[in-house]
Amino acid sequence: MIIFCLSLLYSKEIPYLMKSPQALLMGDTAVARVGDPLAFFYNPATREKVESIKVTPLGISLQMSNPIEYLDKSFPLPKSEYEVARRFMHIPVHLGMDVFPIVQLGPLTFTYFFSTRNDLTLNNANHPMVFVDMSMSQGIVMTYGDSFEYNLGRLYYGVNLKAYKQSGISKNYYLFGRKLRELTDDIVIDNTSNIFNFDLFDRVLNFSSNTLLNFDFGIVQQVSLSSDREILMAFALTDVFSRSLDSNEEEASDPVVKGRFGISYREEFEYFKYELAADYYPIGIIMDESRKLHLGTSIDFGRTKLFAGMSEGYVSYGLEILLWPIRFVIGTYSVEKGVLFRQSPASRFAVFLELFDFNLNI
Repeated sequence: MIIFCLSLLYSKEIPYLMKSPQALLMGDTAVARVGDPLAFFYNPATREKVESIKVTPLGISLQMSNPIEYLDKSFPLPKSEYEVARRFMHIPVHLGMDVFPIVQLGPLTFTYFFSTRNDLTLNNANHPMVFVDMSMSQGIVMTYGDSFEYNLGRLYYGVNLKAYKQSGISKNYYLFGRKLRELTDDIVIDNTSNIFNFDLFDRVLNFSSNTLLNFDFGIVQQVSLSSDREILMAFALTDVFSRSLDSNEEEASDPVVKGRFGISYREEFEYFKYELAADYYPIGIIMDESRKLHLGTSIDFGRTKLFAGMSEGYVSYGLEILLWPIRFVIGTYSVEKGVLFRQSPASRFAVFLELFDFNLNI
């Protein structure tokens, strides 16, 4: 009975369309964090209205396996295929990238995004199998967000309209089988730049794909305790009313509607301000409840910001430096790849660049 119940639990990394680097380094807390440039993918109400035109021409986020965490298993280099399988078995290899420009016009925000997630895990040393989990998403998000004052404070509200295409695969392959050998020949022998050619992987591995249209809704309640202290409470629903725009709707499954709840406390002093945040999500997915708790904190010194947090039982931390025209974020975090709380960690390294962010007063 216990084994049957465990088999029903969600046993993968919590899914995202786009990831906020600031949130990742704060224990993946973003639901009640107004002002985070990518938090509107978690809760559209966090996108603040601007009085002018705000443009972010380019934002780039990279996530990769933390090489320091697995350095001891890399040297000395293994000399045979069997030693490779034994040495690197169950070590998750990850490479993710998000690219986006953003244009904000008052309460309206237009975002084009490209996002890819690539995970490889070697299993079974005697008969080596590689679990390949690859995905690519690209599309447009239109966000409307505004706020109003009433007797309980200020209420932020927002909605995302998302139209995007997703493609990818999640499947086991023999390490020395025909499919992976064909990929190796195309990349290593023909052209090493093919490692970035998603169409090649699509052709060889036969990805499934789907074009989707759906909505996100969210609210954030701001309660001011004093001139320099406030509490934010938020709730959001993502991937609501999802509809496939493809004729073949069975190629890829539609995303599950996910609920998110968050709360944060902010206090400002003369030379710095800090924030404490706690999120509970995803609501609507059957998984170990302990994995749904996310805790984070940040200390803002103006041009520099420090992050720390805990997500799914794993610690994260990082640093942000703002020197116009560049916003630079760097840090480490971990995700759960198994079923239970702190069962199968995957340590990662994150880098984020936001370039030439500016306002136009018209």
